[in-house]
Amino acid sequence: MRTALARAAGLLTLSLAMASCGGGTGGNTPTQPDPGTTDRGGLSVSLVGSLPGRLSHVWVTVTGVALHTDANQAYAEHDSTWVRLQPTMPVTVDLVALGTAGGSVSLLSGLGIATGHYAQLRLLLAPTDGTLLPVAGSAGLSHNNEVERMLSDGGTQRLPLETSSTAPSLPVTSGATDIATDTATNLAVQLGAEEAVTWLNASATDGSTRSLLAGQPRAYGLASTGAIAGLVDMANVCGTAGAPPAGSCISKLEAHVLAPSADGSHLEWVRSVAVGASGAIGLYPLPPLAEVEVLVQGQNMRPLLLRKVAVDLAPLTAALLALIGDQTHPLPLSLATAAHTVQLASAAPADVRAMRAVQTLPGDRPRQRAAGWLDPSTGTWPVAQYWVDSDWDSITWDSGLSQVVTLATPQEGAGGGRLLLPASGSTAAQLGPMESAAARVWRLPAAP
Repeated sequence: MRTALARAAGLLTLSLAMASCGGGTGGNTPTQPDPGTTDRGGLSVSLVGSLPGRLSHVWVTVTGVALHTDANQAYAEHDSTWVRLQPTMPVTVDLVALGTAGGSVSLLSGLGIATGHYAQLRLLLAPTDGTLLPVAGSAGLSHNNEVERMLSDGGTQRLPLETSSTAPSLPVTSGATDIATDTATNLAVQLGAEEAVTWLNASATDGSTRSLLAGQPRAYGLASTGAIAGLVDMANVCGTAGAPPAGSCISKLEAHVLAPSADGSHLEWVRSVAVGASGAIGLYPLPPLAEVEVLVQGQNMRPLLLRKVAVDLAPLTAALLALIGDQTHPLPLSLATAAHTVQLASAAPADVRAMRAVQTLPGDRPRQRAAGWLDPSTGTWPVAQYWVDSDWDSITWDSGLSQVVTLATPQEGAGGGRLLLPASGSTAAQLGPMESAAARVWRLPAAP
């Protein structure tokens, strides 16, 4: 077991080594006065991405972070009560590249900040239509924030990625943090792509099709976080010798960590990465949960669910990992076919920030299988590539890597599902009607 853990640690280290890729590092002092204390600690902030679905690139240009001791203080660019920390130069980050590699980009490194409890953390972005910053221009962008999406004909389209204000700041979930004297505090901020990006048919400025960055980043304190590493069996994966032919082999493998949503209505993705070309999985950082689930899915395969994965919460230096597969016991991937497209019976309301497709195994809450928005150019819901007419493979995790696979049929039936609108503000989560595998047009949940 110790050898297996060492091997998994090596896999995860390769993933985390991507932290040196791209971006810049911080080095200056706060641009606004600190709260009333002369005691100081250090703050480092890195940015991690998440899987994007039908988006091939999501570039954001980060200019810094802002913190406040009052949880209810509204952000204003010229409000001097906010503590703003900036890197030596803005950082342009491709969230898709980060999500695919499972790595991170350093935004701030050990900046001095007054001690105390900060109840708010915000991620600061450059205005999309403002002066094109050199770092964004060097990335080949026409706007400071930009999206490239994949079209149904195989081509791509680049769109400006709008934000909600001319001086955009994104509130960070779980961003409250304590700064202690002479102590280094390390935070990782995850900004996913698929649920964060919505489509606008027209912009008030020039009438063009645009996208809107509406998601909310999530912070992880690296002093107490978990990590999961493993390997999948590549025998049926495209490109492997002896694998089924193209169109029948497994491709586009993803791994998702599932945990209860804030309102407890369903199990949602909290960390997602692409499975590496060698079959390696490296999931880090994770929320401070002692037990999670892991979902592995891809084209032409049955969903694989690992239940009751125990996660050791410790700093990265402790290298305490949950191992879910190694070279001797790789995770088995079962072939399945008959993936199908799904359309929506009606357009999503403009004020809905995200939609999820879920399936419900017997006796359980719904589990997220996909996220995104209706593609306005085709009317197609982007769950199609993974929505196969099949049961699930289910494994109850065992630290000794004993793998007993059982089949589980969703309550919606093999290939069926539902749409779910996550809770937002005072509005509870809304679960749509059950759709069978034969249903190619899915209905939205009823209005609350």
